Amino acid sequence: GKQFDAHKLVLAAGSDLFRNTFAAHRPAADKVMQKERISLTFDFLLPETFALVLESLYTGTIMVSEHTVSGTVRLAAHLGIQPLRRCLIAYLCQIARPENVEELQSLGQELQSQDL
Repeated sequence: GKQFDAHKLVLAAGSDLFRNTFAAHRPAADKVMQKERISLTFDFLLPETFALVLESLYTGTIMVSEHTVSGTVRLAAHLGIQPLRRCLIAYLCQIARPENVEELQSLGQELQSQDL
């Protein structure tokens, strides 16, 4: 899989999942802080989707299309990035059309979102 470099502080500040993961794996107080790699596998997404979400954690903005938004909102929900999840759900509501309403309803159920 593809590897991404990121600062733990940025990941933990923006994501409930990363915050909990890093809190559970804190080094002992007497150990010297060192760079450490973590490896996470997400079977349901493309590396490009994670790249979008990672960039949004650093910049506070995200550029999605109708083709990438579903995977991106799934990842935001999985990672516990609530502001991004809310923003993407609002975008999905804006692009709702008769031909995609069933897909959006299914996604809404998956994400337990009453807005979709």
